[in-house]
Amino acid sequence: MNGASLATVAGRTGIDLEHTKSQYVQLPKGIMSTLDDFTISTWVYLDSKTGNWTRIFDFGTGANAGKIFLTENLYLDVVGRVADATPSAPKIGEWTHIAISKNGTAYTIYVNGKVGATGTSTKKPSDFGETAYNYIGKSNWPDPYLDGKVSDFRIYNRGLSAEEIQQVVSESMTDQEAVGKVAGTLTLGETSKVIKDLKLPLNADNGVSISWKSDSPSVISNTGVVTRPAKDQKDANVSLTATISRNGYSETKNFTVTVLADSIVSIEAVNLRTMVDFPPKLPRKVTVHYYDGHTEQLDVEWDLIPNDDFSQTGKLEVKGSVYGTKIQPVANISVTKIAKVDEVNVKTKQGTAPQLPSTVDVHYSDGSTGTLNVDWAEVNKQDYTKTGTFPVKGEATTYEYTDPLIEQRADPHIFKHTDGYYYFTASVPEYNRIVLRRAKTLQGLATAEEKVIWTKHATGDMGAHIWAPEIHFIDGKWYIYFAAGAAEDIWKIRPYVIECGDANPLTGTWTEKGMMQKPAGSTAFTNFSLDSTIFENNGKRYFAWAQKDGGNSNLYIAEMSNPWTITGNPVMISTPDYSWERQGYWVNEAPSVLKRNGKIFMTFSASATDANYCLGLLTASDTSDLLDPKSWKKSPEPVLKSDETTGLYGPGHNAFTVAEDGKTDILVYHARSYKDIQGDPLYDPNRHTRVKRITWNADGTPNFSSVPVNGAVPGPAISVKANVTVDDNAEFSVVTYFSSKQLQPKEKLGATVQVTSHKSTAQSILVTMALYDNDNRLVDTQSQTQSIAAGSKTSFSLSMKMPTKLDGHKVKVFVWEGKEIESSSLKPVSSPKVLQ
Repeated sequence: MNGASLATVAGRTGIDLEHTKSQYVQLPKGIMSTLDDFTISTWVYLDSKTGNWTRIFDFGTGANAGKIFLTENLYLDVVGRVADATPSAPKIGEWTHIAISKNGTAYTIYVNGKVGATGTSTKKPSDFGETAYNYIGKSNWPDPYLDGKVSDFRIYNRGLSAEEIQQVVSESMTDQEAVGKVAGTLTLGETSKVIKDLKLPLNADNGVSISWKSDSPSVISNTGVVTRPAKDQKDANVSLTATISRNGYSETKNFTVTVLADSIVSIEAVNLRTMVDFPPKLPRKVTVHYYDGHTEQLDVEWDLIPNDDFSQTGKLEVKGSVYGTKIQPVANISVTKIAKVDEVNVKTKQGTAPQLPSTVDVHYSDGSTGTLNVDWAEVNKQDYTKTGTFPVKGEATTYEYTDPLIEQRADPHIFKHTDGYYYFTASVPEYNRIVLRRAKTLQGLATAEEKVIWTKHATGDMGAHIWAPEIHFIDGKWYIYFAAGAAEDIWKIRPYVIECGDANPLTGTWTEKGMMQKPAGSTAFTNFSLDSTIFENNGKRYFAWAQKDGGNSNLYIAEMSNPWTITGNPVMISTPDYSWERQGYWVNEAPSVLKRNGKIFMTFSASATDANYCLGLLTASDTSDLLDPKSWKKSPEPVLKSDETTGLYGPGHNAFTVAEDGKTDILVYHARSYKDIQGDPLYDPNRHTRVKRITWNADGTPNFSSVPVNGAVPGPAISVKANVTVDDNAEFSVVTYFSSKQLQPKEKLGATVQVTSHKSTAQSILVTMALYDNDNRLVDTQSQTQSIAAGSKTSFSLSMKMPTKLDGHKVKVFVWEGKEIESSSLKPVSSPKVLQ
């Protein structure tokens, strides 16, 4: 047993394998060499998990030549992946029964007598001859050793049925184990607010029986029948005792159950307004009224509403359900349009920036009014230094999108078609199918019905890792481009295409076009290739994708001759150059194209798929040769990355679409709302689809700045206007006269300033005459200070001699409240008077 010893834990004796001492068990040579079908059955108790590739068993012919193996994560390999039951893998500190059964080409992994995973393979033990390296707890590769106990390891010369596996589990357990296992796992679910009859189990696995006794049969009978207290009574607490038995051995387990009184008497109606084609965000809670007079906010589930119900103005009624009552909540929805947005009128004092409101008033077609959030353009300071009226433009958000838009949908792609619908597809966590949704609005996609239009193959190509689908409409047909591995080699990732000639791709027939085609001798798709996209420019259609070469994932581009074929050799346009592209893995992948302002902006994703994942940007002129790598320029920093201030982690794999207004650009992407991930981030399901409005920088480049997650993000906007009126400073009136109409060399220039005070108190006024040269450098100054009594008028006289040479010189006269020019608290009284 190579140093291993026997140990007893939790009533079961097994071989104790300590991984730090490299302990394992070696079985006889050729122990399975004559078998076609078989069953391996064993109990496993893990003291710790030592690695993803740690073996429970491994039968092989030598170093790096394992033929049949099972990892502690229940990954089964028979010279290639067969099945993976990772979600049912043994837990640390408890005994788990595991069985592998093969019948024909069908393999099944059983966990505690239940199916954990299935798979198919034509390979069988007899194919491998007389294997000599047959290990329990040890790998034929340099992987960690198993740390735990193995008990009752059996090999059968046939594939046992599910019933036979269950019998093996049962007969190999003691009465104490069988009863204890049921006692440890027996549950009645949520028992803190019961309103209907309980399903009390009477039988459990492995020949265990259960009986029940209630301490309050009038509320819950011994068979689970529930009678709720009346509305004028209180909730009832009941103790249920389960007696768990097998062959005379028994244990008991107690449950406390709270039965709610039927005391809700009414539910307040919900009144909402929404725009045409925009499904409303119904509240998650409603206000309920109880018999005793108190109110409470309770969760509500609303009936589903077809998105088409919001296609025109009118009134809708939606009903729902609230736990604990038969009274149905009601939502009254007014479907409306914007009739008018009020202009904003703002007054300010000369020299003072106007205070613009954060909202504008809006009038709807149903007669109701409301407000919209508004973003105002930056106000030029020169506009409010002189009296008069000037306009300020703004963008008022007409609708907000929920964030996330769709949960557990990674690698999202949204295509807006000419039929008025948005079409959505994305990777599902199981990586086993392609799904589609459609809606008239982006928000509508969140609740739109999802259809499975294609499922992975059971064997061969397109049999695993169905990733990153994109939907496009080309030459009158629908095409979906996606990546997939083979059932027997899940990392043999290549790009594939399916086609649909029907108008509605959700109900139409899809035909497989196979792997993307290429010319003979082309180096495209020879290695790990994925995340493809297409775009058109100047009458040519291009195919862009990621392909692994030399360990790096790089971006490639090629022209297309038809929707499923590229021409020529691929051209590499980007490789991981910067440190932010090399975190975890050296990756450039998931290209996506946005054409604006004479430029082609190609975003891509970089680094590992955890919090290091981020968006990079390539830019090319739309008149350049896109097959020339020199045409593409990479931004030196990521344009969107993890942001702790907004709660955004691992943003990436984006697409672009346009908002409902037909002009606002929208970024579609996935991201998590947490940083730390347990296990491989590729299999963490919570990469959610999100959307955000793209803004544009002054230089014509897109701005992808982060927005707070898990709330609402601004959607389409309409133009609004504010009229700003600039009045004279009401506290003083200032008139300035110069002795000459222009500056004269060597001549003396005088300035007379008349200041009238409208204040109720005296005020010190400082007047400064300043001469500046052509470079705006100060040449000379003259200042004068006087105190002006309340309501009085005072004149200031200043002068200075002009220099011999005047080349772009100018004189400015400033009037401030204050005494000394060195003071930091000077307040302008009027705008400067300038003479050149």
